[in-house]
Amino acid sequence: MSNTILKLSNIAKEFPGVRALDNVNFELLHGEVHALLGENGAGKSTMIKILTGAHPKTSGKFVFEGKEIENISPDVSKKIGINAIYQELTVFDELTVAQNIFMGKEINGKVLTNDKKMNEEAKKIFDNMGIDINPNGLVKELSIAQKQMVEIARVLSSETKVLIMDEPTSSISKKETEILFRLINDLKCSGVSIIYISHRMEEIFEICDRITIMRDGKTISTLNTKEVSSEEELVNLMIDRKLDQFFPKRDVEIKEEVMRVEDLTKNNVFNNISFNIRKGEIFGIGGLVGSKRSEIVEAIFGLRTYDYGKIYLNNKEIKFKTPSDAIENGLGLITEDRKGTGLFLQMSVKENTTMAGLKKISKFKSVIDRKKEKEVLEKYIEALKIKTPHMNQVIQSLSGGNQQKAIIARWLLLQPDILIMDEPTRGIDVNAKAEIYNLMGDLVESGVSIIMISSEIPELISMSDRIMVMREGHISGFLEGEEMVENNVLKLAFGGKINEFNN
Repeated sequence: MSNTILKLSNIAKEFPGVRALDNVNFELLHGEVHALLGENGAGKSTMIKILTGAHPKTSGKFVFEGKEIENISPDVSKKIGINAIYQELTVFDELTVAQNIFMGKEINGKVLTNDKKMNEEAKKIFDNMGIDINPNGLVKELSIAQKQMVEIARVLSSETKVLIMDEPTSSISKKETEILFRLINDLKCSGVSIIYISHRMEEIFEICDRITIMRDGKTISTLNTKEVSSEEELVNLMIDRKLDQFFPKRDVEIKEEVMRVEDLTKNNVFNNISFNIRKGEIFGIGGLVGSKRSEIVEAIFGLRTYDYGKIYLNNKEIKFKTPSDAIENGLGLITEDRKGTGLFLQMSVKENTTMAGLKKISKFKSVIDRKKEKEVLEKYIEALKIKTPHMNQVIQSLSGGNQQKAIIARWLLLQPDILIMDEPTRGIDVNAKAEIYNLMGDLVESGVSIIMISSEIPELISMSDRIMVMREGHISGFLEGEEMVENNVLKLAFGGKINEFNN
């Protein structure tokens, strides 16, 4: 019997005006973890959608367990044992954890679904995973990291032969990542084959047996991980050029204070948060997943309430009741969750980009200047190198990196004085990251101040002028200059003590 479980030969996929896949060849072995690497827009997502039946192939051969599959649909894909965990969450907030896990394969009683039995089975799965989540609780009450673990539990409840994991660690903690890697090893030992997509190179070297590189809709090379000499070798194959400077931090003169936060508190969420932001500064906020970083900036932006504390904008006390108030006063927010809170997925690139800044492209209160709209969109599509067939393309069909660039374009149109960027490079490739870092440099050079939340410590250290580290809703410490090293960030994030720092 062949050791190959899945094989794609000369797979092509065409959309109107775009050849997304061009003669792709890919082979997955029984019980291997196979990395799929490439820039956003390289064709990874399209290939995965063909494997899961979401897109029909235009041409080529799809062989599974020695049999050619002509017409694969989502139902057929799941029936033969292909399952996927996507970067963008697909949980149902209003249902319980157990109901999410057994969605489509409910355990039935005599008349209705047997919720008690599903809760028991869900608890067994979580116990095996080594995590503590209440199966009877509503998913909307969970953190993003916990929701990701529910997605993983859902797959573990099914009979799976091939598991596709798309950026599975992008929103989970170090501890949860260790649990995930243990689960991957257990699945591998049981004969499950895994296609692993990640932009975190250290993960690829740690858990993957082989690596396939994609670029411009083509498969470039397949390598044995042990034979790869360095991360740079992979990066060069991905982008077909040398990545001379991964973190292009600009030397910008930092000027006067533009915002000050004093003792901001939301009971049982975050407490006594005080810091200031200066003009032209990138102010980094670090900490473990669950340290309440996002909750703080959402409170500042008017997305959630706080119990007490003061916020000053240009030395004037303000309190934004709604995000519209914040926008009117020169703030912008790029949220952590692109799909959930950042994009209108069924709308076009144009609509997603201009929806918050219609006043900027209108002749009168309600009449959009179509010529100006087109000029502005073309400017930002070119400047941010957004890969899209046209501005009316549905944004859901774009890669994650290009979706993120469209969100950034939305705020550039509004020309904010302070831009909050929550995990700005989450789940995007190295080239798109470098482009966003360059854009951040352009913004601070023009006098914009940036608040950047990041879980990637090298990014946090390299791009920030100062760093505030959070732990369990409290400020653990501030870092600046030579103090901004990985050990110090980690010590503060885990509750350790280092020298006293002033903000």
